[in-house]
Amino acid sequence: MNKRLNQWKDSIQKNRNSIAYAIMLLAGFGALAGWGMLPEEVLLFSGENADGSMIDRDSALLAHLGITTFFTGMMWKFPRELTYIVAAILGLLLSLGLILNNVMGM
Repeated sequence: MNKRLNQWKDSIQKNRNSIAYAIMLLAGFGALAGWGMLPEEVLLFSGENADGSMIDRDSALLAHLGITTFFTGMMWKFPRELTYIVAAILGLLLSLGLILNNVMGM
């Protein structure tokens, strides 16, 4: 298992520019898509206890874009730390989840 993790770390370090570019490109497209498709007020959480979880669309998208940008920068600076790439990908998934939750009603 340790050998596999070291291989992943080496691969990320070798391809960090391409990975960072791809993550930021997806984050930018996700923010633009969300800005175009989402209503002015978005629901952050769905479910029974989601009554007070409405927030401004721009704030939510900028928060997710900021999370993704910060952790992508940290991944680029410290490419052998897998935590940063996982957090950057989770930032992308937050944006996708926001769009799915509000546009598709999931």
